[in-house]
Amino acid sequence: MRILLRRWACLLAGGALLAPYPLMFLIWTALFHGPILGLSGRVAIAGVAVALAVLVSLLPMTRRMEIAIATALLGDTTGPLSTEGTQWRASVWYWLHLLLGGIATVLTGAAPFVLATCLAAPFADGMVSLPDWQSRAGRPGVLVAVGALLAAVPIAGLVAGCGAVLSRTAPVLLGPSPAEKVADLERRTRALAARNRMARELHDSIGHALTITTLQAGTAHVLFDQDPAFARQALAAIEETGRVAMAELDHVIGLLREGSPAAAAPTLADLDQLLAANRTLGIGIDATVSGPILVVPGTVSREMFRILQESLTNVVAHAGRTQITVRLAATADQVELDVVNPLVPRRRFARHGGGQGLPGMRERVQLLRGEMTAAAEGGHWRVRVRLPLHPAR
Repeated sequence: MRILLRRWACLLAGGALLAPYPLMFLIWTALFHGPILGLSGRVAIAGVAVALAVLVSLLPMTRRMEIAIATALLGDTTGPLSTEGTQWRASVWYWLHLLLGGIATVLTGAAPFVLATCLAAPFADGMVSLPDWQSRAGRPGVLVAVGALLAAVPIAGLVAGCGAVLSRTAPVLLGPSPAEKVADLERRTRALAARNRMARELHDSIGHALTITTLQAGTAHVLFDQDPAFARQALAAIEETGRVAMAELDHVIGLLREGSPAAAAPTLADLDQLLAANRTLGIGIDATVSGPILVVPGTVSREMFRILQESLTNVVAHAGRTQITVRLAATADQVELDVVNPLVPRRRFARHGGGQGLPGMRERVQLLRGEMTAAAEGGHWRVRVRLPLHPAR
């Protein structure tokens, strides 16, 4: 019922917008009455009124007004207000609003008086003029009253149908054009990609630091009395990891704050620092680097650094202090990474659950049109990644 009342109010608003034009016609014909004003004169006045209505329908403020009415009374979200190619559709909806609103307004205004008159017919004999066939029926007033009640149903249905037509056509005629929909979709896609990028940055940087800190703290707790020197080394590693995490957090926050300069993200130029930080955990890393990795384009270099960082984090989290083989090779058109470590039983401080490491790595690889495999091979876990140096080509 609430929806019907809102649509009815929208129709009455259309009738109110229509009222000035017939009123204008009546006033002008009254001013120019007499023999001068014939049929052609009335047609001319009507043409002027229609032309004025067409002009009003093409005004941008009219589209804004109709969108406000549709949003408030129909509950339709109609999209952007102004771009080329949308005003004509808004003009069509304006005329449809006037036409259906005029019909509903006339029915709303006239129906109650006609219905009241017909219902009063049985009690006002001789006051209501009836056709001869009804007069010969014996009780003409009762027939008129019954007919009025039956006629009220299709009238109410007609008004409800007019409101439904406006509700269905508002998003089509007042909504965004196909080009606007594509542009809006592209904007939302870019925003989603940016949020995903921030999520990956936070997971790979802060998650890496938290994983190392947790494991180091657990190891220091267990070996504090047995090996104080190693416990102190673990605490020092926690301190250094915290500093690196703060720097990377500043980088991510800088990306989130519009207009704020962001700290430089780590690249393959920071490879030695990354390997050294992981070696402090007591794991052995056999790293081989070949090719001009320092001239790898910035985007590819940053993403490959994050992929290697996450690979090492996964090894530390799931395998602990073990031997890792890292092969990194850059050529003229691509950079390749190969990380291998032995599979070990689940440890006391191992991280449980699937996590977001591998999915995040695959997202990075897909965005750069690269290739990635991660699987167990002969008692080892191997991660292979290949990224083209120029993904857009």
